[in-house]
Amino acid sequence: MNEVTHPMKSNNEANGKLPTRMQAKPASRPKYVARAAFGPAYPSIVRFRYRVFGRRAPGLLPLALLGCPPPPDLMTPSAESAERASEDTNDQSLSDADVGTDDSRTGSAMTTTSNSASLDDEATVTTTTTPSSTSGEAFVDCPPAPMECQSDGSGAVCIPEAPAFYSTCILNEDGCMSLSPPSVCEVGWCQGAPGEASCGCPPQPIDCTGAGTVCRDGAIVICGEDAQGCIVTEETRPCDAPRECEGEFPNADCECPVPSECGQGEGSFCVASSLYTCATGTSGCFDVRAEECSPIFCVGTFPNGRCQGVVALGSATDLGGQSDHDANALLGIQITVDAPARLQYFGLIARETGLVNMALYAGVPPTVLVSGASVIAQPVVEGVNEFPVLEQPTLQPGTYWIMAVFQNVTRIAHGTTVDTVIQYIDHSFSSPLPSTLPPPFAYTDRNMNYYILALPE
Repeated sequence: MNEVTHPMKSNNEANGKLPTRMQAKPASRPKYVARAAFGPAYPSIVRFRYRVFGRRAPGLLPLALLGCPPPPDLMTPSAESAERASEDTNDQSLSDADVGTDDSRTGSAMTTTSNSASLDDEATVTTTTTPSSTSGEAFVDCPPAPMECQSDGSGAVCIPEAPAFYSTCILNEDGCMSLSPPSVCEVGWCQGAPGEASCGCPPQPIDCTGAGTVCRDGAIVICGEDAQGCIVTEETRPCDAPRECEGEFPNADCECPVPSECGQGEGSFCVASSLYTCATGTSGCFDVRAEECSPIFCVGTFPNGRCQGVVALGSATDLGGQSDHDANALLGIQITVDAPARLQYFGLIARETGLVNMALYAGVPPTVLVSGASVIAQPVVEGVNEFPVLEQPTLQPGTYWIMAVFQNVTRIAHGTTVDTVIQYIDHSFSSPLPSTLPPPFAYTDRNMNYYILALPE
């Protein structure tokens, strides 16, 4: 058989070198060594051993990172590679002495050694191309590492779709970087950046130490535990007017304000001539309504205050007749008070002007001057005269006498029928009204237009 000269041998034999692709491996490999095996499909991922966070571990590395040329984009050898393989088989058999290895190529492996930069250090990459029909080893093409694990590949990461769950970055059984199955936080929610995530609760409201209600900015706030056991603000609800938020945590609530005047409940009371009424409104709270009693009066105490017109006791309607009253004669008519009433005015109807003192005496006959129930030196005009009483004493039920003394002879309105008992004593106009009357002289005459105005209580 004629000797066939191997082209690569003839080119390098003179220099005593083997072809580059056939060089033997170095006696020792760097500490980072990747081993790869790929068949006709030229997988782009090789299985390797490398250091992961200080430990040697199996894994996968893209050929591009090892400096390998990209594989052909074919699942079967191209026509050119098939022709080259045929030529090698038929025309280029190499002996053991030429290449220092088995010259039988059928079913054998071709080993090449090249140097490439590893992740940390220079590494020797040994690739073995084995026909798929004889390869007994399968390799995993790892997908890209999850985005959460591409920073440092350690720690925990939160699961956005399930905020109470987290996963950790791990190497799975195929040596691929992946996320562990989700784990649930025992208390709190997953929070933090990938690789630094942890379970915890958001800051607790400073005015809530647990479940309950509290006033916050005038509104009622409900605090409680969420699904993960964290104290949170569950609801903020403004109080419906006129209710106001009152009380302390945990029992604050929207309460009705109670006016101090209505502290005893529903009812009415007087402030000067104004009547205030406390009543439950449509809101369920006390409404305080005010009304002015003018020109009548506000009378009574809580809860029975009311606007009340004065009651005339005596003869307040013109009787149609008249009579002259002498000066310095204290005389008067009887009235009856049926219920407590506050004295407001003394009144009389005159036919001419004059000057008068008036007072109210109690008893039968008139005996005791009612304290504060007098007016002194009041000018009289023709017609109706009403003189305010400053002290406004309260008159209890009983019999009283309206007495008057004039400075000069003064014509006063009278009735026309003699049917009224008159009490009379001599008394100087300029002298103080006696606190106790001496026994008066009584006689029957026509009624006089004397009266008082009082407010029933």
